[in-house]
Amino acid sequence: MGASGAGKTSLLNILADRIYVKGNIKLSGNILFNDVVPVNKDMFSRYGGYVQQDDVLFSHFTVREALQFTARLKLKVSEEEQDRLVEKIIHDLGLTIQANSQIGDVRRKILSGGERKRASIGVELVSDPSIILLDEPTSGLDSFKAQSICALLNNLARTKGKTILATIHSPSSEAFFYFDKLILMMDGFIVYQGDAKQSVQHFKMIGRPVPRFANPADFFMKVLSCRYPKTPEDEKNIEELTRNYRTLLQSSVNAEQKLIKLAPPPGWDDGQFDRMAGIMIQLRWLFHRSWILAKREPRLSRAKILQTVVVALFMCSVFVHLGRPDNLSGSGAAGYSKVQSLAGAIYFTTVLQMFLNFLPTVIVFQGEKPIYVRERDSGLYHVWVYATTKLMAEMPIMLFVPLLLNALLYWTVGYDDRISRFAMMYLVLLMMVQAAAALGYFLSSVFNHETTAVAFSPIINLPLNLLGGYMISLKGIF
Repeated sequence: MGASGAGKTSLLNILADRIYVKGNIKLSGNILFNDVVPVNKDMFSRYGGYVQQDDVLFSHFTVREALQFTARLKLKVSEEEQDRLVEKIIHDLGLTIQANSQIGDVRRKILSGGERKRASIGVELVSDPSIILLDEPTSGLDSFKAQSICALLNNLARTKGKTILATIHSPSSEAFFYFDKLILMMDGFIVYQGDAKQSVQHFKMIGRPVPRFANPADFFMKVLSCRYPKTPEDEKNIEELTRNYRTLLQSSVNAEQKLIKLAPPPGWDDGQFDRMAGIMIQLRWLFHRSWILAKREPRLSRAKILQTVVVALFMCSVFVHLGRPDNLSGSGAAGYSKVQSLAGAIYFTTVLQMFLNFLPTVIVFQGEKPIYVRERDSGLYHVWVYATTKLMAEMPIMLFVPLLLNALLYWTVGYDDRISRFAMMYLVLLMMVQAAAALGYFLSSVFNHETTAVAFSPIINLPLNLLGGYMISLKGIF
């Protein structure tokens, strides 16, 4: 527990090996399970689960579908056993009534914040982890729902034998007393570590008693608050609290750690450990999820079709009959102008595929990317399987849109009426759609923020348009 900026989330990310070190920042020390097993991302996903502060779940899944999806990709037992486990988790989390409701997101609010948080916890419980990390599980919830989440976590620790490590900002007094152990942090330093119920006594010993009838958590937040940039008063407060921790508590904490001896988890050193499901199962269920997105969110496909029809009708009115032989007859400037106009029609038709598919792909994938990153860190599937299923799910609309555009434009403009030429034109447009989508996924993967990705999109687009052969002859360049 600590104020904003105390380092709570960074600590959890380090423990789960999900922190990305940048610049001159260095990490030192060792992270071990039971003082023996070195912890890395793969080892943590084997024994632990991590519930992030933001509920990163596939919004079009129902609660039951989200848990079944994780079970199919993580558990190597029969589907009947997986379904029984899923139903038990739904019952234990009190989500029976909401089991068939879609999870929703910020824009489509279906489940409440507390229900989404319980669904996030349920997704991690599917693999039966020994340790569960939660980053501010009560953030954004009212006091009653926050207390119910703390009660749920306390029950998991008591009845299921789970080790629960959660960061929390300012719990209510009722929620505070669900905690067994407490770590208080300030500006990245530990200022208290020990029994939660003894924390009040510790602050009384150092001359900072908790007022009578006050919520200890609120008092701690006030004591641990730190302004940035730090003032001399903040520096003095940090130094005093850390000194008292080193003097009064650190030796007993170290002694307690030496007394507790736990056997290493069985089978942890049995070589390469693969919790992933088989490739065919990964392909099946990832494609199933992509198909659910297309079925439950058809607006994306409808928007692409509508865009294509509207733009095609506008182009038809501009380039109508331009390619007919009688319109191309003539010599000198008039003939050159007509040929140039036909070249412009061909060029605009191909470039249009980039405009209609590149930027939408960037924006759409930015919304899905946090889900992909969480599932990749959890070791649910291979990257190439995800990319393949995305391509397979989008293939029908990718095949249909250029065909629709070509059918509306080809004979209206008056191109060569041979069917082989029509097929060649369609193939070119189809390849443009594929290239635009691939570039969109690439750009969206490089940048973590939608605004940055969109801002960089012209840097990708403009050179391709400039070197497309219409603005300047390639012979004049190379």
